[in-house]
Amino acid sequence: MKYFIFLLIVTPFLVNGQSRLLVNTAATGANTGANWTDAFTDLQSALQIALSGDEVWVAQGIYIATNLTDRTVSFEPKSGVKIYGGFAGTETSLEQRNWQLNPTILSGDIGTPGDSLDNSYNVLYLYHPDSTTLIDGLIIREGNADYFGAAPSRDRKKCGGGVYIDGQDGEAYPNLKNCIIDHNTAR
Repeated sequence: MKYFIFLLIVTPFLVNGQSRLLVNTAATGANTGANWTDAFTDLQSALQIALSGDEVWVAQGIYIATNLTDRTVSFEPKSGVKIYGGFAGTETSLEQRNWQLNPTILSGDIGTPGDSLDNSYNVLYLYHPDSTTLIDGLIIREGNADYFGAAPSRDRKKCGGGVYIDGQDGEAYPNLKNCIIDHNTAR
């Protein structure tokens, strides 16, 4: 009688391919988002690869959407992405973060510092976010949707300086928790 031995290798995985990406402006590692040492140093890098169901943990600091002066650039997470701010940069669980002691700021002040005339039109832009989209523990400030040119009245350049939620052609059900949205303007 012959016996066959099957070896089952079990590796840890995340349900439905979900992953956690870490962001910290002070990180000095490989810039992969895999851990706090190797965290992405800018939020845009994480948002480019984050998919629905993924979590993006963002350490305290100030994050701007672009280093250029293109006012149309915003932070634009995909529907279903969960962004958590308020980390010191050492936590291993959500329960360890303190969004009040570790302010995580998304800023629209992309041009001349302190000059709102060249700020991003929208700091955060959510396109048809579903009910699993979560923005939690962030300070969203200094967006300036002040466009005076010809554009529809609900155009992104005229509305939603801090947060613009686009649900015009679909449904929009994002969750915003523990956020401060201040110092934003719009026409």
